[in-house]
Amino acid sequence: KIGENMAVGRVITVLEVKCRNSPGFIYQKVGQTYMCLYWSTTENNFSNAQLDCE
Repeated sequence: KIGENMAVGRVITVLEVKCRNSPGFIYQKVGQTYMCLYWSTTENNFSNAQLDCE
């Protein structure tokens, strides 16, 4: 069926598409907000992590 696997009642954003297409990243809802998250086994402070993502 057409649209059978599509999410209902939610808009798919450019950020979600880019996030899901980036290896190691997941798109996840936390509270009322969707976030693009990268889970790492190494420690990283925010400044270094931000540089890694740019």
